[in-house]
Amino acid sequence: MSSVPPPDRSDDEPAPSLSDEELESFLREAAEGGGAPAPKEPSARARMVAARLREQEEPAPWRGPQPAPKPRRRWGAVV
Repeated sequence: MSSVPPPDRSDDEPAPSLSDEELESFLREAAEGGGAPAPKEPSARARMVAARLREQEEPAPWRGPQPAPKPRRRWGAVV
């Protein structure tokens, strides 16, 4: 491996991580407003309400699971 830099770059200049085509594409998309928008942060009130709801106990369900009914004894004569 040679430690001599190519003639078009100095020793202090880092190697480019993007090709020229990728850089042009990125700059074009950025100028057009493309790309994904930044995620929206919840407001302070929304964070406060969410924290309060997490701290509360979960209410009993209106129609929760019911225990199985006890089996009935059958009375009768076997003939």
